[in-house]
Amino acid sequence: MGTGTLIETRSIDYVPLAERHGKVWHLWPVWFSGDAHLATLAVGVLGITLGGNLLWTAVAVVAGCLLGTFFMAFHSTQGAAGPAQMIQSRPQFGYSGALLVWRSPCAYIGYNAFNQVLAAQALHQLSASISPTSPAAIVAFALIAVSLARSATTRSILRNAVSRT
Repeated sequence: MGTGTLIETRSIDYVPLAERHGKVWHLWPVWFSGDAHLATLAVGVLGITLGGNLLWTAVAVVAGCLLGTFFMAFHSTQGAAGPAQMIQSRPQFGYSGALLVWRSPCAYIGYNAFNQVLAAQALHQLSASISPTSPAAIVAFALIAVSLARSATTRSILRNAVSRT
């Protein structure tokens, strides 16, 4: 970002230390907020619900987190928050081949739909008068999620703009 704009200009090139900003712990809210939802809890207890015990389920969760964190940490070495997935995949797959990677964000549509339905079912458990597939509850939870994501993104953009000045 050598030009002082908010548009990434380095792609996968090395970002000099003088142009980097923020601290490593600033990434914690991004990763935590992306994973703090009902679907993570539901997937996390799958080992126990399928007959495993707490110890080996916990070992599997911790090992998965460590393995995922190990590889994701390499993205941070490439810039403040790492390059976008599309940009990063171009050297390996080329411009046309990277279109395969572009399709992976489409999976988030299904994942978010799963989250909203799971939230409506949780609400049904709290109040039997609410249907477990209530469209109103699903839409309400989706709007809450979008507003939280939007406010977190706005705060991040403002914090980055202030740290650069």
